[in-house]
Formats: sequence, structure tokens, C-alpha cells
Amino acid sequence: MKSFDITNENENNALKNLLFKSFQSCNINFLFGAGTSYPAISTLGNVENEVQELVEKKETEKADVKLFKFLKEIYDVAIKINDIDKIDDKINETKANYNNFVSWINKILLNRKNDITKSSANIFTTNYDLFLEYACELQGNYFNYNDGFSNKTNIFSVPKLNVSEFNKTISYCTNLYKHSTILPNVNVVKLHGSLNWNIEANSGNIVLSDISNIHSNMCHIYENKKENGKDKTMELIVNVINSIGVIMPKKEKFRKTVMEQSYYSFLRYFSNELEKENGILFTIGFSFEDEHIRDLVKKALSTNPTLQLYISVFNKDCYKRYEEFFRDFSNVSLIFNGDNDFTFKDCYQKLNTYFEDLITNA
Repeated sequence: MKSFDITNENENNALKNLLFKSFQSCNINFLFGAGTSYPAISTLGNVENEVQELVEKKETEKADVKLFKFLKEIYDVAIKINDIDKIDDKINETKANYNNFVSWINKILLNRKNDITKSSANIFTTNYDLFLEYACELQGNYFNYNDGFSNKTNIFSVPKLNVSEFNKTISYCTNLYKHSTILPNVNVVKLHGSLNWNIEANSGNIVLSDISNIHSNMCHIYENKKENGKDKTMELIVNVINSIGVIMPKKEKFRKTVMEQSYYSFLRYFSNELEKENGILFTIGFSFEDEHIRDLVKKALSTNPTLQLYISVFNKDCYKRYEEFFRDFSNVSLIFNGDNDFTFKDCYQKLNTYFEDLITNA
């Protein structure tokens, strides 16, 4: 395992050279965790442990209420992302971080000098929120992103989740000379589901949904608890929890049949991408506490020596944890900011300086 302190000039320059070469020629993968959506959304904290304790005590109603409140807080944020009339410094800061990062990725893909490697990147994320999709949609017409949903252009069909969508690319053809160019493409792979996923009661399919309707329903339940009565309120809460297409933050979170199938199909895609020759996985805000994902990454690092894992380390405590997880791997690099925190914004700004010459004229 290697480490790079970006406050050290020699180590910073060495890292710059490594990353510049990697992003020019490798298969690009990112893994985002809760840290990328901070400060708009706080990390899970002890929610999973608290819910598990309630489940073990057989206090299932309290566990469901805690999950409902946890989800509602994230929906409260998501509903404001596209509302320009509501000024929220934390949301605006998080939006800016995502937008700057996706814009940087767009420019990197546009300016890759390697004709063999396609102009595409994967962003895997365990976050439920919609900041990443929002940032992708701001990039304009000459940029494409796949979120895994098919039939988006069929007016008679609701878009359904299909992992094969991540294999698609889009090309642009000029009017005059009919020259065809593949557009920069980002696959947004949401490993734990998303706020705008809904599980259809009849078919069991995961479909795209309008979060404003879900949020309105949650607010109605929350604000009319006394009017609904305890039994009715709990029934409504359970119905909402069961219909939202996310992996819930509790120990048995992978047992829900529909989400379990989607989760493992996404994990297979994740694993397959890491097995490709000359790959890079760059993680930001991800703790690696999720054993399923950590084990897949460690397996890929063991069987694919051409894979390089770069971990953006938030602070010293995180460094110790990553060191414990990956101390035996020579193809892992920890990136930290001396004695200072290393946030998503800090990471983007540092990467931007590394590729400044390449993207200046993009």
C-alpha cells in the first residue's frame, strides 16, 4: 500500500503524474459514499445500529418509524435541489461540488488522447439522493449519462430498471460532413437504490417515480399522525417504506427480494468493471464499512494486478481504517491532506489542478 500526502510537494507531484497517466488510458471508475453529499445530507451515523437494536428488541414499529423519519429527511433535501427560489447554503454548496466534479469528468473524457479506451466512466454510489443526476443533467446536449432505466422515450411505458443500459453509448453526427463522434458518457450506478425508484406492487418492477408525489405523501402521513390514528399511521408508514426502491440502513438490508435482485445485479456489474484490464477505482467519501462492497474490491485487487485503487482520505481516523482494510495490497494508494480534512470539494479542486493544462481549452 502506498500513501500520498498532497501537502508534501514531492508526493503531490508524484501523485499528479500517476493520475494524469491513469485517467488518460485506464477504464475509469469512481465510488461515492455519504461524504460526497455532505453538508446537505449528514452521514448515516448510528441509524443502522439504532434500527438494529430496535429490531432485536422486537420493537419493529419504532424501527419503522425511525427509518421513515430518516428517509423523509433525505426527501426534504431532494425536493429542494431544483427549487431556485429556496436558498439553502448547504444544498447549494453540495450542488456546486457535484456540478464541478461532473463538469471536470466531462472535460477529461472529451480530451482523452487514447483512442482505444472509450470516452466513458462509471460513477458507483451508495447515496440515495439525486445530486449526481442533477449535476449530469446540467452538462448540456453533448454529454450523456445512463441511470440504468430503459424505455425513457416510450410514452406508453414507465421507465424500468435494466442493468444492460450501462452498456449503451450515444454518438453525435454533424450535419455537414456526417462525422460521427461518441459523446462523453457517465454511467450512474446507484448500488443502494434511489429516492426516485419505486417498486410496482403488481409487477415487482423497479420504475422511475416523481419524488414530489412521494414526499407529499410522507409529509401528509407525518403531519396527520393523530388524525390517522396509530394503527393507520403505521400501516401508511410501512407501505411507504416497502414501495421506495432503496436498500434500508439495517443489518438485514439485503433481504428484500426485489431490491436484493437489483442490488446483486449492480454488484455484478461493479465487479465486472473492476476485473477489466487497466482499471482505476477512485473513491470519495466512502468508508468501506459495507462488507459486500469491500470484499468485492479486495477480491478484484487480488485477482487483477492492473487495477489501481485510489482512496481520498477524509481525516486521520479514516486513514487508520483504510490502512487496516488494505495494508496487504500494493495496488492501493491513500491520498490525504496532511493534518487537515480532505473534503469532496478539496478533492475536486486538487484533481482540477492536476489536469489544468489538459482541460484549459476544453
